[in-house]
Amino acid sequence: MKIQPSENEIQKFRPKPFYFITTTDKKDLSVESVYSSLERVKREGFGGIVLFNKPPHGFDAEMYLSDRWFDMVRNFAEASKELELDLWINDGFDFPPGSVGGRINPEKYPHLTQKHLVLVDDEVVIEEADWGFPAFEEPESAILFHEYVYEVYLQNVGEYFGNPIRGFFSDADNRRVSFRAFQEDSPQRNYFPWSNRFAESFEAKYGYDITPYLKVILKKEKSSQGRDYWEHAGFLYQQWFASNYKWCKEHGLEYTFHTSDTSPFAWEEAIRSSLYTEGRALDMQSNCDYPGTDQELLEINGGKHMRQEEYWYPKVSWGGDDANICNPEYFKTYGDLRAKQAGSTAFLYKKKGAMCEMFAASNWGATPTQLREIATWQIMQGITFIVPHAYHHRFHGETKYFAPPVFFEGSTLNKSARLLNDTLAEYCYYASLGEMKAPIAVLDLTDDIWEGRSSNQKLFEVCDELNRMPYGYVLADMKSIVANQDRIQVVVNTGATLKEEHAKVLADLHISVLLPHELDKLSELIDCKVSYEGEGQPHFMRRMLEKGEELVIIANVQDGKRIQGVLHLNTVSYDVTLESGEMALYTNEGQCFGTGDSFAIEDVTKSETEQSAEQKEITELKSEVSVIWAEENILPVECFENAQGQSVAKHMCSGNLSFKYEVQDNEVKRLKLLIPNACMKQITAIKMDGSALEEATPTKVYDDAYWCYDLSDGQQQGEHTLLIQTFEPLSESERILLQGEFGVWLQSENDYAVFASGSQYSLLKYLPEKVKVILGKRPQQLNTYESWTEQGHPFYSGTATYCWELDMPQQCGEVFLNLPKVHDHVVVFVDGRKVSECIFQPYQCALGDIRGKHVLQIAVTNSMGNAMEYYRASSGIVQGAMICRR
Repeated sequence: MKIQPSENEIQKFRPKPFYFITTTDKKDLSVESVYSSLERVKREGFGGIVLFNKPPHGFDAEMYLSDRWFDMVRNFAEASKELELDLWINDGFDFPPGSVGGRINPEKYPHLTQKHLVLVDDEVVIEEADWGFPAFEEPESAILFHEYVYEVYLQNVGEYFGNPIRGFFSDADNRRVSFRAFQEDSPQRNYFPWSNRFAESFEAKYGYDITPYLKVILKKEKSSQGRDYWEHAGFLYQQWFASNYKWCKEHGLEYTFHTSDTSPFAWEEAIRSSLYTEGRALDMQSNCDYPGTDQELLEINGGKHMRQEEYWYPKVSWGGDDANICNPEYFKTYGDLRAKQAGSTAFLYKKKGAMCEMFAASNWGATPTQLREIATWQIMQGITFIVPHAYHHRFHGETKYFAPPVFFEGSTLNKSARLLNDTLAEYCYYASLGEMKAPIAVLDLTDDIWEGRSSNQKLFEVCDELNRMPYGYVLADMKSIVANQDRIQVVVNTGATLKEEHAKVLADLHISVLLPHELDKLSELIDCKVSYEGEGQPHFMRRMLEKGEELVIIANVQDGKRIQGVLHLNTVSYDVTLESGEMALYTNEGQCFGTGDSFAIEDVTKSETEQSAEQKEITELKSEVSVIWAEENILPVECFENAQGQSVAKHMCSGNLSFKYEVQDNEVKRLKLLIPNACMKQITAIKMDGSALEEATPTKVYDDAYWCYDLSDGQQQGEHTLLIQTFEPLSESERILLQGEFGVWLQSENDYAVFASGSQYSLLKYLPEKVKVILGKRPQQLNTYESWTEQGHPFYSGTATYCWELDMPQQCGEVFLNLPKVHDHVVVFVDGRKVSECIFQPYQCALGDIRGKHVLQIAVTNSMGNAMEYYRASSGIVQGAMICRR
């Protein structure tokens, strides 16, 4: 029997993105505008939003929490309620929360300044920090936060608490230690927390004075007192979150948050290790309904930026290819326990689920396939509440480049949003059914790392191995193991100090203890009738449904290619084929069901001697095919020459910025120059071939205001020079564009010669040393074995529709369109009727039983990497198209 959840059941698990308020215009935030926007959010398959102020274009500190702010919140609440969307509220002015847009400040509350310990001339000194205000260790910080934030929400929109306002979200990144900790001279580099009542509260809890031991602790020497110090520092910090959780529960709301959580890294491994800045992960994450984590970067392992030596920087060069946009170790998950920590907390503390803020800083070229791969890894680690980063209410200004990709009305990624969200919602729904079976507890190493007695290498190795075993495991400490004694059968100890009394407790509970090299004994200790044999190594999750029925989830997480084999479940065996990032599900009663739609197909690209007469009837589609472009082509004017003939970007210098191009024929049409209004204050003159451009008409590019100049003279055959004179550098985030009916071809030298900086914190941008830009007739045909970026459209982000005329045999039967590689969103039409839509590799689209003559159209939409990041992100159909029999 196939599990068929209702839409109401799926709705609970639909992703709920950060929804950035990027305007204060009353018209933009009117009842009608808000409703229209949220209606679109629902159509795109989201289940709600996390309302998030986003300076500098959102509300400033003075307007934040004002009457105008709550007018806006009420509009979102009314629209969310009518549309049956969940509304979460980010409780910070921006991120991280705590200071309430400066209302809680050092001048008014100097005693809430964060404090830390340093060694000066071998003496322990208390210093005040000039970051991270207010100190979460001080109870008054939480009391004031509730007064300034939560109570004000209660007064203004309390009527919406519970419906549609579900709860508050704390985006608590870097409250103590930011990325500056990686700088050699940063005071955050060796951070030892302190607070006003630290010594007093410590002695009350542990029964001794910590101060005589502080020098040893600051010198990072091994000591049991160090363990107590770090545990207490974490406990004090966590009370801010605990008090938020308590307030929310008392007012019928839910609470979730994430911090800068890391895997359990020691000092020498990660300066930003959360063991020292936030405390024990289980303790920290237990203070909410949905233990949370964060995933950033175009990586399966989204925490690599926490360790500088693992932070791989993608880079692009203007007009260059995409060879350096994805980490060669993209699939490496070793050392990533962030989601597992959140999922383990949810399991051990019986929470409602686990949350992950996801996809931030994976950049504009991230594909739906990659987003599914990232999400599937997180879900298989225990995540069931996905918060995509981010959706923009209005898309303009510098926030365009804040940790993309970005969902908004004009985003090409939004074309894929519905299918992506449907898939992720189903995955989260299935991953929350019944109760997870996790009979293995990998013993937490936090205490031993705090004391300097343990390495985490074996921990990471064991977890990496258990991910590919079918048993199920969590990360747990002794307290949570005892509390879950009826669910835990085996403890794996990778280096923790197991005290005699703890060993006795485990023995009395009949819980076996294994060492890392003894994992082969698991089959003797745990009754698990699940196994796999074949190509690749899938990940597993086991869940117990009602009436004792077991559900097995199997997913392709780390292989990066199709895995194919046999799943054995009890006495039944199943053939399994999973694409990268795909999940399938089976029950222990021999009934199979799944969310994937992969299938084996007959590939007809064989020699004539290999094909039977019947197989010849269905053939590969011709590679040269006519195409319809949905939008005009663009050329981002980003690679200028300065007075010395060197390549420069517009934000690198001022003066004369020259952009040269050659028109090779008389087929360039409707050429226009688009200049952002935001740049006009710095521009003194704009000239084409020496003549000033003065007449312009207002227009918009997305939500940015622009001036449009007619370049009729600049589309004539020959060489042309566009000269922009400035008296100060132009904004990096504002794009100058050429637009029209033309093709673009580039001839560059030394692509990565000039570092051009980057407003995206996970992308390095370069310019070629030299480049020749050629404009010509826009291609009306494309080769389906080559990206359209190589066919006159290096910067085009939009839709192209490939068109074929078919003459299908009368006996062809049910057939499928097979697109081995295409980027990224595909809609298939037969005779103008939509028959299929796909967003994941490989693209296999059902056409039905078509016979005779038909018109086949394939509309392909690529990413916005081309237009927004100025490189040749692979686009369109790139490995041919064929019609196949199932």
